[in-house]
Amino acid sequence: MWYHMDSNENCRLHCHPPIYATGLRFLVASPLLILLSYFTRTPLLFPKGNRVFQLWVCIAYFAIPFTLMIYGERYVNS
Repeated sequence: MWYHMDSNENCRLHCHPPIYATGLRFLVASPLLILLSYFTRTPLLFPKGNRVFQLWVCIAYFAIPFTLMIYGERYVNS
């Protein structure tokens, strides 16, 4: 999988916006995490009073940092 991501780096960086790549990573990982949560009987959602906080956590701690990281790959060579 990592080889596939590295081999398509040129297209990944220039063909799609960074938020697309971030969303695709979470879309691929989510079924595995849902199954893991189901088998370990771990709840995925916060309690009903904290759902807005959960949305904030998803955006602030996952979507924005990963999007900025991919956006930075466009302009900074490692």
